Amino acid sequence: MATLTAALLPGPYRMPSYECETACVLTNKGPTGTYRAPGRFEANFVRERLLDLLAQRLGLDSAEVRRRNLIGPDEMPYDMHTTTLGVDVVYDSGDYPRLLERTLAAADYAALREQQAAARAAGRAVGIGLGFFVEKTGLGPWEYARVEVESDGRVAVYSGLESVGQGMETALAQIAADALGVPFDDVRVVHGDTAQVPYGVGSFGSRGLVVGGSAVHNAALELRQKILRLAAHELEAAPADLAIDAGRVHVRGLPERALALAEVARLARPEHALRLGIEPGLRQTAFFTVDHMAYPYGLHLAVVEVDRATGAVKLLRYVLGYDVGRAINPMLVEGQLVGGLAQGIGGALYEELAYDEHGQLLAGSFMDYLLPTAAEVPPVEVLLSEDAPSPLNPLGAKGVGEGGTAGAPAALANAVADALGAPVRDLPLTPERMLRLARGEGTA
Repeated sequence: MATLTAALLPGPYRMPSYECETACVLTNKGPTGTYRAPGRFEANFVRERLLDLLAQRLGLDSAEVRRRNLIGPDEMPYDMHTTTLGVDVVYDSGDYPRLLERTLAAADYAALREQQAAARAAGRAVGIGLGFFVEKTGLGPWEYARVEVESDGRVAVYSGLESVGQGMETALAQIAADALGVPFDDVRVVHGDTAQVPYGVGSFGSRGLVVGGSAVHNAALELRQKILRLAAHELEAAPADLAIDAGRVHVRGLPERALALAEVARLARPEHALRLGIEPGLRQTAFFTVDHMAYPYGLHLAVVEVDRATGAVKLLRYVLGYDVGRAINPMLVEGQLVGGLAQGIGGALYEELAYDEHGQLLAGSFMDYLLPTAAEVPPVEVLLSEDAPSPLNPLGAKGVGEGGTAGAPAALANAVADALGAPVRDLPLTPERMLRLARGEGTA
């Protein structure tokens, strides 16, 4: 937590002079845990609040302050000169100004400001908040994959990752199907079985697709070359003159001269493959290694209304722009972002480990520890960008698991501060704290 916060506190902005000192405190209260986007959740809140305070002091729009200070695409890769999780923080790629303008345009930011002015004239406390951030993903150092063509021509992918509900099986099957030229439905993914998968680092830290998917991609491409070599002898053609489509290997321009993958699997049996000087079996193993992380980035834009009488915060609109490098499955990416945002809304507005004056936990069950429901999470407008593929892996992919959470506290805190014209310095923004702010009784 401490090193992640310190290393990523500068975010997407140029900070030529930066130093951060952290203090870890021993407490008998609940320990800090790896809440989704640990370190970034906190760092983004602090930094983005500071930028809004700067904009207020200078009399500038909050978007303009960000526009002037974002790192440019011509500066990539950008060395932050910080270190976390054992690696130097070097942003691999990104076009931060482009995402800012695209997200503002998608939200029609100028019109939002006009609508806000009209709402304020009518006595309503409406605010607009931005939260721009850079996220760390793809932590190495390696991941394992094995891809096999079985006797019936179907494909099995064995991965060292584990499913935690992120749609891993779908994404890995897509990667293998694309590389091998087979139907998606003909691919099955095996994971979590140490009898069949001897190695693996696992699914955490938004690393699954970046590292594990790259391992599957490389193994499948190597297996593809072996398939073409075996088929080339049978079809009397050079491997370069062959193509694989819909699970069939055929001569380019002559689709009738073809072999099904099940037939190629028979050609890979020892009695045939050894005569050709090819290792028997249609399987390939790959380890993908990486020394640095990949850095996606996003912009959260929240429009809220605060009820001065009750302290309730109502989300009127939410726009989330995110550059994932390359989206293997856009629906899964959007699901990750929306799900992450729900958690970010919970952390910003509801979730808190509250204690009484004797140090007793008051939120020890879900009767007291509040989680957002469908009633509190608004429709989310997701702007998915692929402007900056990562050069660190063959897929160009960057992780997405924590981006929906990481920027939410910053955007919501800025929106509330904008609505009430009051300083926000703490989370969550509970009704009690909102009432104090609305009455001008200190800070939240």
